[in-house]
Amino acid sequence: MIDFSSLPKKYASEYDRNLAIENWVNSLPDNFVFSKAEREFAQLYSGKGQEFSKDNKLIAEGLYEFYTPDYLKRKMWELAGIYGYDGGPILEPSCSTGHFFDMAPDNAKKVGVELNPLTAKIARLSFPNAAIHNIYFEQLFLDNSRNRWNKLLKGKTTWIEEYPFSLVIGNPPYGKHYNLYSGFFKNHYQVEIFFLIKCLELLKSGGVLVFLTSSNWLRNGDMYNDLKKQVLSMATLVDAYRMPKVFKRSAVPTDILVYKKK
Repeated sequence: MIDFSSLPKKYASEYDRNLAIENWVNSLPDNFVFSKAEREFAQLYSGKGQEFSKDNKLIAEGLYEFYTPDYLKRKMWELAGIYGYDGGPILEPSCSTGHFFDMAPDNAKKVGVELNPLTAKIARLSFPNAAIHNIYFEQLFLDNSRNRWNKLLKGKTTWIEEYPFSLVIGNPPYGKHYNLYSGFFKNHYQVEIFFLIKCLELLKSGGVLVFLTSSNWLRNGDMYNDLKKQVLSMATLVDAYRMPKVFKRSAVPTDILVYKKK
């Protein structure tokens, strides 16, 4: 077990802290109930978006795992309220440890999707009233009637029972859209564009989307005109912010985008 009295000294480095959290959480049963201190410690897990050893040498570059700073989460929740979030169901489509749910209304239905089994488990234990799905985001739109994810759903948008959502909020992955299920979907090019379009489909009319995402979407000239027209047919871009450097180990330029579903 974790000796919480020794945390400031024993887990002073990010590497030691992440390793301690990983080993500890993996040892816990799925029905474990966090104390307040345990939950706060688990939520310190910072992912593997470039993992460094004790001597500060890069040992791994984790796919997509760059977590949103608290000050930006607060701003994004503020924007959700400004642009009409009504307290209804919330989707975090790449939820990591579920830390966007920290600021969600207690009585709102919360749904998270997370591919990493460790961080999905942290999210599930941290937010026991949320529905955390340890799957690819793409699987929300696939038929699993025979326990095989081998075709697109027909006649409906998704199998998630909380659909449609009042709010989609988060920091989706960036980069080429290439994974086990990406071949079912066409013409999205970048994974952040895929997340944007599919998350807009999951919103109800009047619902709000707030994303911290790659600046590539807004600053690429005519490159994605057809996809931009598709997005504009579904929603209105009501606010946007070009961000300074956000992630200490990534130079990817980012924007906060706020869309309202038509």
